[in-house]
Formats: sequence, structure tokens, C-alpha cells
Amino acid sequence: MAGMNSAPARSGAQHSSALQRLIVTLAAALVVAAAGYAETGGQRAEGDWRIVREGRSSHFREVAWDGERFVAVGSFGGIAHSSDGIAWAKAAAATHDTLSGVAAGDGRITAVGNRGVTLHSSDGMVWTVAPSPTTNNLRAVAYGRGRFAAVGSDGVILYGDGLTWTAAVSATDRDLRGVAYGGGRFVAVGLEGTVLVSGDAVVWRPAPNPTSVRLNNVAWAGSHFLATGTEGVILRSEDGIDWTEAATPVSAWLYGAAGGGGRMVAVGFDGAALHSDDGAAWTATTVPTANPLWGVAWNGARFAAVGMGSTILHGGDGISWTEAAKPVLNLPESVVWTGSRFVAVGFDGTIAYSSNGDAWTAAVSPTADRLFDVAGDGSRLVAVGGYWRRGSTILYGSDGTAWTEAATPDQPVPLQAVAANGERFVAVGGNWGDGDGMILFSDDGAAWTEAASPVASHLADVAWNGSRFVAVGFDGAIVHSADGIDWEAAVSPTEHVLDGLTRSGTQFVAVGANGTILRSRDGIDWTAAASPVTHFLYDVIWDGARFVAVGETEDAEGTFTGAVVLHSRDAISWARAAGPLVRTPLLSIASDGSRLLAVGRDGTLVASR
Repeated sequence: MAGMNSAPARSGAQHSSALQRLIVTLAAALVVAAAGYAETGGQRAEGDWRIVREGRSSHFREVAWDGERFVAVGSFGGIAHSSDGIAWAKAAAATHDTLSGVAAGDGRITAVGNRGVTLHSSDGMVWTVAPSPTTNNLRAVAYGRGRFAAVGSDGVILYGDGLTWTAAVSATDRDLRGVAYGGGRFVAVGLEGTVLVSGDAVVWRPAPNPTSVRLNNVAWAGSHFLATGTEGVILRSEDGIDWTEAATPVSAWLYGAAGGGGRMVAVGFDGAALHSDDGAAWTATTVPTANPLWGVAWNGARFAAVGMGSTILHGGDGISWTEAAKPVLNLPESVVWTGSRFVAVGFDGTIAYSSNGDAWTAAVSPTADRLFDVAGDGSRLVAVGGYWRRGSTILYGSDGTAWTEAATPDQPVPLQAVAANGERFVAVGGNWGDGDGMILFSDDGAAWTEAASPVASHLADVAWNGSRFVAVGFDGAIVHSADGIDWEAAVSPTEHVLDGLTRSGTQFVAVGANGTILRSRDGIDWTAAASPVTHFLYDVIWDGARFVAVGETEDAEGTFTGAVVLHSRDAISWARAAGPLVRTPLLSIASDGSRLLAVGRDGTLVASR
């Protein structure tokens, strides 16, 4: 997030107009969704930090209809509800664990998620945690024959009334991803085409595997089951035992499925949406999002589909879809001060600008792709992003209100960071899963050329120190260049992911996975510093007096438990700060010279005393 008059990296310390950045970060975290997501927050002290606001993620994993309302659940305990699928409100969550499944029956709504968490509610607004006999991640839940059945990792199956749960004897040790009830039978599906059936949710038996691919979900469509999976797979069965593969026009991973009004709908990655009248022949339809869609439900009048990035779609026929309203500033990833206004970018091609950091106006964005970073060189702004498998996205503009999409090299990888040195922009990125690192450079932000990267690894951040660009990334990759065109690989002392990069007046500091901390005087020769943590560090800054790194922490079993903050005056000796005691990773941090402000993945905002 570079300022117009300087050119640091996305997580660099030399932020232009640092106080303004803090203001806009606060504003971004406090913006309330135009969709009616009502959130409350307050301030309380925790050690050396003050929790300004505890947020709730809007990455929805599943949705269900309870007879009166839709209920959607998602990351970090996020829950939203709607009577019509159009206007939504957020419920106060009872957990910070990710919720992946929700179902309703007998006047009760039940949600399940990570670490075996189970919640119950009578109205979708007030939720209570129920005791669970497992710590395995629970992926899905269904209701039938007077009881709920929940399934999850390592083949775990629970049954109960939503208040009290009992572990069933499972017929598999493979992860189970979906469960449904219909035709007098429960059906569960999972990895490697696993299918289990049960008449009572207590005793389960395996059915012949109808496919070798992973099955992500299963639903009852009124007269038959539909199972969705990877590679665009949809299977159809009247009894859950004998399955037939349907013809589908997509290869995207499919997740949610539902039936109603004489039509079946399936949704998945890259905004994939299909419809069918018989479950055998499927047709793709266009939806107003490119975000992954994970769940879909029918309420008797319309479908509601939910997914990443606050995405909620609704449609009466499963063919024509409308997106529910989102915040003007939706899930921002980066912000810049142009000298006259703030400009922020984020999910769904979101671009918004503000003269004071309080009132925001949406710019007309020429893309629906996720934007990860924005930087300026004094006369032009550049925003970068994209999606895995679809490629990179670059936008440019002069003042943040009007944008043009630049042509990019034909590479199926997103760009994650951009920096400028006053003469040239450099953007870096790659494929998170399979390497394919990429470096682009441009003298004007409009015409881009691919530079030869000396490493195959994904590059996550880039910085300029006055004489050299440095970029870091996966596999401990570190590369450097004096001009942004010709790059060389530095010898890295780690193979861990490096995600954040900053510089003081005398040295670079990089942080990443497993608590990794590296330092370098010149960006070429690097030394590992002793770290007091073994968890993921996402960002690091220099606040004028010390380095501060933020990230997440885990317990001895590797389960995420909250945020972590480290500090050091010399980048050699690091200490763990007291607090903030929040159950969400801290992803970015800024300083105005007198205080620190950090933002979490779900919109949590914490400030130093």
C-alpha cells in the first residue's frame, strides 16, 4: 500500500501519510454493510492493546431455510439471517470457530464447524454453544427422523437433538464433507467418492463408491439426492446407493446444491452456477460474481446462494440471479492516500474513495476480480489482483475515481502486491498452490511487461528501499533487482513462506510461516532471527522506533487460538507483546509514530495503548 510520494511495499513501513492510513483502516473496519449487516462493537483493554472492535467474517460457507428465514454461516463464527433472501442482518455469534454446516428441524436451527463446535438457536439470531463429543472439524449437518446428523473429518459422525450429541460408529475414516436426509434415509459423502447411508443416523453402512473424485456436498432435491464434487461432478440417486453421473458443462469444483420450484441448482468455484429440471442434464448460468459459492437453499419462493467475500445471491427461478447489497467498502485489502483522497480496493473489484476516511463513495470498477493491493507514484495509481486459474488483473487511474483495466500477460495467476520507485511500477504474484511466480514492470501503469523471475515460487510482497526492489514469497523465495527488470535470487536461510516485508532506514525485515523472521542490510544477504513463536506472521512494519510483526497463534495441537504481536528494536531480539487477546488472525498493521493499529481477517480492529 504505497503512498503517492513514496514507494514502499504493501506491508512496508514508509507509509505515506501514516496517520491518514490509520484513519482509513479504522473507517474500513467500521463500515457497516449496506445489506443490513448490523454489527456492534465496543472498547475494552487487553494487556498492551485495546480492542476497538471485534468483527465477524462474511465468508459464508452454507445456508439453510428453517421455515421462516434463511440462515447463513461462515468463517470465524459469522452468522447472518434473512426472511426473504434479499435483506440480511448479522447475528451475534457464540463462537469464533469457522462454521461450515447449518440445518433446521423441529423448531431448532443447528450449526456445526471447526473443532467439533455445535451451536443451536430457535430464531437464527440468538445462539448457544452445545457440548460436543468430538474435536474433529464438522463439515455439514442435516435433519431427519426427529434428529440431526453431523459429519466431518476422519469420518466422524454425530447424532442428536441439537442440544445433546452422541458419536455414531462410522463406516469410514475418510473425511466426510456433506450429509442430507430424504426418502427415509440419511446419506453422507466425502473424499474419494465415499458414500455412507443410514436409516436412523446411528448405524451407518458404506455404499459403493460412484466416483473416485472428492464429493463436497449432498442434498435432497424432493425426489432424489444430488451429490456435487470436484471437476464439475454431479451425481444423481433416488436411494443414495445407486448413483448416475450427470452431464455438466463445467469443470469447476461444485459445492452447494438444492432443489425447489421444479428446478435444481448447483453452485461452486469461480461463481459457477448450474440449473436443471431433472438432475440429469445441467446448464450453466451467468451470476453477478466471480467469488466461490459454497451453499444454496430454497425457501418455497426463491433460492439464496452464499459464498466468499460477503457474497449473497437470490433468484426465484435458479436461472436469473441478483446480488444482495454489500458495503460500499467491502472487505478492503489495501488503501492509499493520493494527496487529496483515500482510495481503497478489495473483494469483487471493490474500489472506493473518501476525502476524510469517514464517508465513502464507490468508484465504478471495470473488474469483478479481487484486488489485493494499490500503490501510487505521485501521478498515477495502480491496483493489482486477480484469481487463481483466471489470471491477473491490473487497473490504473489518476485520482482513484475513474479506472481503466490494463492488458496483462496471459498467465493464470493473480498479482498480490505492487510497489513503485518514482519511475517504475513492479507487481508480483503467482499461484499459491503450484509455484508459478510472476513479476511484471511498467513505466506508466498501463503497459506491462513480464520480467523473468529467477524463482518459480509465488511472490507475496515487494518493497523499494531507495536503491533496490526486493520481493519475498513461498518456499522462502527472495529476489532483488536494481531496476525492476533484471532480477536475481538471494540465498534464503528458510524454506518457509514469507508473507510480509518492510524496511527501516538501515535494513529489510521479512516475516512468514512458522514464526520465521529474516533480516538483511541490503536485501541480498539474509540472516534468520530467533523468533519467540512458531506460528504464521502475516505483516511487519517499522514504526520509527521498532519493528512490529502481527499474525496468528496456535495451541500445542496446532489449533488456531488467536492473534499474536511481536516487537523488536534491532530485528535481532524479538519479544511477544501482551495481547491483543482476539480470536482472529491479525493480517496488517500500521503506525502513526505514536500508536499502532492492526486489522484482523474478520474486520477486528486493535490499537496499542
